[in-house]
Amino acid sequence: MSDRNAGVIDECRADEGSVGGMFDGKPLLILHTAGVKTGAERRSPLMCLDHEDRIYAHQADLHSNFADYAAATDRVIPVIELV
Repeated sequence: MSDRNAGVIDECRADEGSVGGMFDGKPLLILHTAGVKTGAERRSPLMCLDHEDRIYAHQADLHSNFADYAAATDRVIPVIELV
């Protein structure tokens, strides 16, 4: 993990999800992954954007089971778009 990411992650954890700088006022997600070959843990801070409804609607248009699932539950379904 880069020193920059480490600083952002430390600040995010210490301040209950808030950080300053270019992420000031934006909600963050810390994505945890593991290397396939090495198993090395990696953490990456990701900014959460406010277009989840558009992304979910697009998925529901492509795959009807997404819309069916959403209609059958009252919980909020998190959407993550990796670009």
